[in-house]
Amino acid sequence: MLIGWMCLLITRALLGEYLPTTYLIVFTLCFVCNLLRSVSLFGAITENIVHHTNTNKSGKNRGAAYDDFPESGWDKLMALNVKAIFYTTVGLEPLLLKNATSDSPTRVINIASMAAINTGDVTTTESGGLSAVGHGTYSYGPSKAACVHLSRLQASKLAPKHINVNVVCPGVFPSRMTAFGLREAMDTLTAGQPGGRIGKPSDFAGLILFLSGLGGAHMVGGVFAIDGGSTRTGYRRIARDRKL
Repeated sequence: MLIGWMCLLITRALLGEYLPTTYLIVFTLCFVCNLLRSVSLFGAITENIVHHTNTNKSGKNRGAAYDDFPESGWDKLMALNVKAIFYTTVGLEPLLLKNATSDSPTRVINIASMAAINTGDVTTTESGGLSAVGHGTYSYGPSKAACVHLSRLQASKLAPKHINVNVVCPGVFPSRMTAFGLREAMDTLTAGQPGGRIGKPSDFAGLILFLSGLGGAHMVGGVFAIDGGSTRTGYRRIARDRKL
């Protein structure tokens, strides 16, 4: 039961303000794993999630006009989204090295964003987006691209020490950071989703659990896109009020 609660707290920290049902799902999984620890598969999953994973989920955004974007909008984002990940991982390396083996490596999972990959104009139009109309999140994408590059460097550096580093690039998910866009422009955000919806907490939690468990034991330097195929397909739904 204790391990179940520990996993619940870890997941709560990872997912921020995501829906409580996700906590229940993860808690149930971990509680079952705890009951079945005599079975090596479930025991290994539980041990990896609780003892062998460091997830760096820093996230800050800033929207402003292109020709009046403040320097602080660069300094704060690069410090949090890149520098903090580097020093956190460096500081935790002694703990990550403890009990790390080739069969059971410890994990570092950095959280970037699909903004690290997208290179389109981020200026919000009249149809809405993640910032006010006419503003753009110009420093966010570059900071997350730096996070992806840093993750690959860390993967090369730490893999020989049996520390697996991977990075996750989420698309649009519910959070405090995306609350404005979800409130003001949900239709615009879902227009780019082939499946017709944004990400759910269970989508994100499932990938983190996979990378933390046996499935991620032989994965190093991976960049995992989780945006429902929006970027890969370039899908855009025709506006509801547009006539063919």
